[in-house]
Amino acid sequence: MGHQFKYSEIHGEYRKRELAPALDLLGNANIVHKVHHSAGNGLPLGAEVNPEWFKVIFLDVALNQAMLGLNPATWFLDPQIEFVNRGQMVEAFIGQELLCYSMPSRRNDLYFWKRDKRGSEAELDYLGSADKRFRSF
Repeated sequence: MGHQFKYSEIHGEYRKRELAPALDLLGNANIVHKVHHSAGNGLPLGAEVNPEWFKVIFLDVALNQAMLGLNPATWFLDPQIEFVNRGQMVEAFIGQELLCYSMPSRRNDLYFWKRDKRGSEAELDYLGSADKRFRSF
């Protein structure tokens, strides 16, 4: 999480037309979840989605840490150590919590906003509406 997903950054000689269906299958199996960019000018947030601009949340932060060989206890015992992806792990955790606590009877979509001007770094990790799905936060 944290960065826009780019098919071109996948190792190998693969093309988007080969990788996109695989990523969609992972999404349908709830192994990953796409967080789409939205302009966020009004409701519904999905009305201004750019389908080509998205981030990906993995199924579980703990599984992700295990695959990367990270020891979360180190974060607590020696907080001076800087992990390169610590912020991305926290962002993914928050996304997982938002999905977990949303209403199961409704589609669970997450959105982010990023200013699309060259050189700008302004970003909101998650956009949400004030509907019943997010009232517990």
